[in-house]
Amino acid sequence: AAGGGGIATPSSESMHSAQSLSHRSTVLANELSGVSTGLSQEASPRTTHGVLAEMTVEEVSEWLVAMELGEYVEVFRANKIDGELLCDVTEAELVDDFGMTNKYHRKRLVNRLPAVGAAP
Repeated sequence: AAGGGGIATPSSESMHSAQSLSHRSTVLANELSGVSTGLSQEASPRTTHGVLAEMTVEEVSEWLVAMELGEYVEVFRANKIDGELLCDVTEAELVDDFGMTNKYHRKRLVNRLPAVGAAP
């Protein structure tokens, strides 16, 4: 058969990029939801803030799903909440702006966020 048969296939670069994003999202979700990543407990808070701040809107959405908070994904996406904004969200904003009225849902999310201004 002759090469270039006219069938459109995703480039290996775009497939690799999608796989990398998926892998990165899984690693981020695991790290931020408390699944062991090989980091010591002492190193985790510093790493978490840096990793969290770099998350995209889609990665934040996947993180919410990983924490069983998927019902909030659409409102986080609608507000374009990326990791940088997520680091600054307050509990009051979770209630008022995101409709997170269940205190246990808020607690689950807030407990995974780095403390603002916390000592290293």
